[in-house]
Amino acid sequence: MKNRIKMSIGLLIVFICVGVMHNKDNMYEKFLKGKETTAYLGKEQYSITELTEAKQGNYVLCDVTGDGKSELHLKTKRNYFIIEEMDDSLTVIYDGSVYDNLVCTKNISGILYFRKGGAPDNYIYQFYELGLHGEIENQEKWSWYDDNENNVMDEMDMYIANDDFISMDEWSKQTEEYSSLLEQSMNQWQEWYVE
Repeated sequence: MKNRIKMSIGLLIVFICVGVMHNKDNMYEKFLKGKETTAYLGKEQYSITELTEAKQGNYVLCDVTGDGKSELHLKTKRNYFIIEEMDDSLTVIYDGSVYDNLVCTKNISGILYFRKGGAPDNYIYQFYELGLHGEIENQEKWSWYDDNENNVMDEMDMYIANDDFISMDEWSKQTEEYSSLLEQSMNQWQEWYVE
């Protein structure tokens, strides 16, 4: 009898957990289809097309805040958003740019910002780890400036990590390490489209 009660309680817990996950996934699914579900950005509510100013883009589910629950990540040609289900509604917890890239591995999760610039040529890398509500908790920054303007990375250029000047070798090592996180990421981006 005790085993049946334990099994019944276990099945009830599984049923409740599956129901909660299904509800969250269903909210994300409705939002992606542009149907009846909106997301809060500040105090305003937006449909997916209003928020992204697009009718198509890419999405993936990944826990980047470390709370054990996957957030909805949206990327278009102009924007990057992270949306989380909170209290039976969707809320934008991160409002980024096209230069933001998701890093979602077993060991580390966050956002890697990468932008190429000019005058002189330069690369900007920033890696953000996000807190439970999407706030930036840790940030690492690297910059390269083609100081001698010869369009080649060489020892004569300026290399910066977290506002300190470093060597070309050290800069290359650090940025390659973070760039490789993108390749290691275990996310599978999919397309969304609203008619």
